[in-house]
Amino acid sequence: MDDIQKQILAERALAAARLCLASRYAGAAFAYVTGSIMRGEGTAFSDIDLVVVFPSLERAWRGSFTEDRFPVEAFVHDPQTLARYLHADAESGYPIMVNMVATGSIVGPNIEHARAIQAKAAKVLAAGPKPLDGPSYDIAALSGHGSRRRSARRPPARRDRRYFSSSLPEAGRPDPARARRMDRPRQMGAAPHHETRCATSCGIRRCVQVGGTG
Repeated sequence: MDDIQKQILAERALAAARLCLASRYAGAAFAYVTGSIMRGEGTAFSDIDLVVVFPSLERAWRGSFTEDRFPVEAFVHDPQTLARYLHADAESGYPIMVNMVATGSIVGPNIEHARAIQAKAAKVLAAGPKPLDGPSYDIAALSGHGSRRRSARRPPARRDRRYFSSSLPEAGRPDPARARRMDRPRQMGAAPHHETRCATSCGIRRCVQVGGTG
């Protein structure tokens, strides 16, 4: 789709929004027409986002429908509910509604009021998000200092080096003194034991029972 086709599509969407405001939202003060079509980024299958503002309402609501073959998402407010939504959007850090109002094309009878609200929304967008502060943010971690802080923790406890002592007999050979003691018959007629070393280089002792049950 070239630029001329996109412009024609945007004009069709704007005409559909005016028709929608007159037929579905009689009595509305104005509306902001926005979305990818109005930005020149849409296609024939894109929808229209419509922020409709009445002078006064009992509650805000949202509706979905089709107008002149365009899918429409309508967000219906009065100035008070719209102001609350814009404030909540700005506080959350996701100013979706703020962006819709700030960049939308205005239709409807009360153009001046619409422009005043639009100017406030544009100012909120220009101000940008609030600084990240408070207890919920770890600035050190965000700036990369967290890894250095973790590396400064106390090192792990030393491994037990008793099994690596040079006084242990060569791996795989029995300890004669220990073996003589273990060769003595155990009380209650238990079978004798012979202690040997592990056949690996760790030198860990193990006890092998010889005959009978212990």
